Amino acid sequence: RELRTLELEREQLIYSLQRGDTGWDNARLDQSIVDAMVGLKTSAAYGDLTGLEDQVLSFKSLVIRRGASSAGGTADIQAKVEEIDAQRAALQAAAGQDTTPIRVDKSGSFSAVADGYEALLTPDMLSTLTVSDLTALLVRKPEAPEGAVGKLITSSTWYFTAALPVKTAERLVEGRSVKVRFSRDWSGEVSMTIERVGEEEDGKCPVVLSSSRSLADTSLLRKQTVDIIFSSTTGIRVPKKAVRDGLVTSTDPETQAEVTTRVTGVYVLTGAQSEFKQVEILADDGDFYLVRASLPDNPTELQIKKAFRAGDEVIVSSEEIYDGKVILAPR
Repeated sequence: RELRTLELEREQLIYSLQRGDTGWDNARLDQSIVDAMVGLKTSAAYGDLTGLEDQVLSFKSLVIRRGASSAGGTADIQAKVEEIDAQRAALQAAAGQDTTPIRVDKSGSFSAVADGYEALLTPDMLSTLTVSDLTALLVRKPEAPEGAVGKLITSSTWYFTAALPVKTAERLVEGRSVKVRFSRDWSGEVSMTIERVGEEEDGKCPVVLSSSRSLADTSLLRKQTVDIIFSSTTGIRVPKKAVRDGLVTSTDPETQAEVTTRVTGVYVLTGAQSEFKQVEILADDGDFYLVRASLPDNPTELQIKKAFRAGDEVIVSSEEIYDGKVILAPR
């Protein structure tokens, strides 16, 4: 890490020397640094860490460039480069004394953990794995080989196996896919291929699933808690008290007559007024309903825009409520 930081700083200083320009627009650099700080803060606030490393490097780069722009001139920058070169040489010499290279004859992904299961759990054994075999593996406590520094993963395909109740296993068809949600050491949902459903033993069947996705997240996992998702429903969860019946007036396209229909919906706060929005109840979850916006077959752009959506402020209780009522929120 120290070498990487020094190399980054050296690159920026060399860049300034090559340009022959040691007087950047400091005001613009200062604003760029502030913008980079705001970007980091925003990503952290939303929990978006996908570009964190690039954002940090960009921020450091701007700070280094700002420091170089404040230097006394080309001679000072060159002296700083020479100082960094001396520090890099010292670090590389120190690393060479206590670092041992490890060479392998295959390419792959390195994992820093070796727990001894590598010799017990192999893809070849999965074709004959039984419920008894799996039970025996779960109680074993193997030890990592002496001197092991990690393991090399030479394939992107990984496997998950479990003993499932017969009724659950019967719903799985070899060759098809099923969604698996992990919720122990790692929280994530993966689409996995059903490789094998084994013979019944004591009311359970061994099941083997595989995937070539999320290897980086799963390579350190061993015993996990998962849910197999056969079907799912997506909607917005609202309190039952917020769901009401309302009357909607529409025009019959054939007769042009006005038709009043009783529908289900929720009242939401739009500005300072209540607005009725139609919904469809998808599921009952005790004190809540799972709902989604109810739209006609060919909705207009306005209907889509005014439809109920996540983020709407739902009115749960009111002595008298109607579409367009002015709502005075308590202060």
